[in-house]
Amino acid sequence: MTVADNVDRIDGFMAELADAAIDTGAVWITERDFSSAQGCAAAACSAPRLTSVHIPWREMTKNGIAELLNLCYGFNRPVTRTFPVSVSLRASVAKRRRTSSRASARPADF
Repeated sequence: MTVADNVDRIDGFMAELADAAIDTGAVWITERDFSSAQGCAAAACSAPRLTSVHIPWREMTKNGIAELLNLCYGFNRPVTRTFPVSVSLRASVAKRRRTSSRASARPADF
């Protein structure tokens, strides 16, 4: 957590909690690097289980490299620009609130 933007992010998060009158002393913070293994270890400790977005990184990378080769070397490799994305909704997403018929269609403020 010693990289400046990480420190700023945590400080901002804690400030927002304090502004919302949430006890920041009860927040558990652990330091991890940005590797997949450390991310999985951190996710295993999170409660509730986190919602996640699944993106086909391998296919996106392969097509990005193909486009780079096309642009830099005049190749004519096929490039896909649309990829399937899915979301696994878990307990970290709040249930939708019921609204009256007179309620605004505006999304709820978080």
